[in-house]
Amino acid sequence: MSKSLWKIVGASLVGKSHIESSIPCQDAHNFKLINDTTGIAVVCDGAGSSNNSHLGSEFIVKKTIEYITILIEKTSCLNKDIQITHEEWQEHMLELIKKLQEELYDFSQEQKLEYKSLACTFILILFSPHRILTCHIGDGRAGYADVSENWKSLFIPFKGEQVGQTVFITSDLLNDNEHLIETSIINDNISSFTLMSDGCELASWECYNKKEDEESYYDPNLPFPKFFKPCVNALKSMYFDELSDGEIQEKWSSFLENGNTALQKETDDKTMILGTLINT
Repeated sequence: MSKSLWKIVGASLVGKSHIESSIPCQDAHNFKLINDTTGIAVVCDGAGSSNNSHLGSEFIVKKTIEYITILIEKTSCLNKDIQITHEEWQEHMLELIKKLQEELYDFSQEQKLEYKSLACTFILILFSPHRILTCHIGDGRAGYADVSENWKSLFIPFKGEQVGQTVFITSDLLNDNEHLIETSIINDNISSFTLMSDGCELASWECYNKKEDEESYYDPNLPFPKFFKPCVNALKSMYFDELSDGEIQEKWSSFLENGNTALQKETDDKTMILGTLINT
């Protein structure tokens, strides 16, 4: 009998501009398989203007994995036979963000740090072969492929009027604007997924196209299939070639560093998680 399982890889690389300025990588990521077919993935991108945002990213990623593990066990929200409404999922996420904010504030007090100095964006995905649940605050990108390998975006990133402007988990704006905590449920047959900080978007996403005969730009917000399909195929090949997790991780980090011209030229931190369902 055939069996399906997820193979997932992720990396966070310090940007060239951060190396030159002796700034640590402000991105953080993690993922966890609950079993062969369900799991959690999270990416945080620390605010470049916040001195301790790398600590905020690391803290939020760690706490999110802990809380979502409990939520999945409690609600069975990834079970195909269990229906969950968008209103229910949104309420769970509003409670999660409030809890994360409170714990991040307590952490700032314990470490004698300014709370706002821990600012970071937030992207969360819960995944199964039949459902993806998302929550995000700020920018970054996430998408998935269906069984026909059609790649689709999972949300619209929040971009302010100025370049690089967005919202963070510490933003006062969230208090009166809950719509900035965006959630969604995708019920589809899922074959692959990705989530990333904005340092990877120019290399892998159709996101800044110039309007004809105008100086303005628009954002189609579409994953590049020609980027992701070879990545998925390579990940599957490494699995079937029985490369170790360490070897696969090393190759993925090397690819994010130098995989194409856009990745090579990128000066910001780069984080990307890629998961694909493998039939064995």
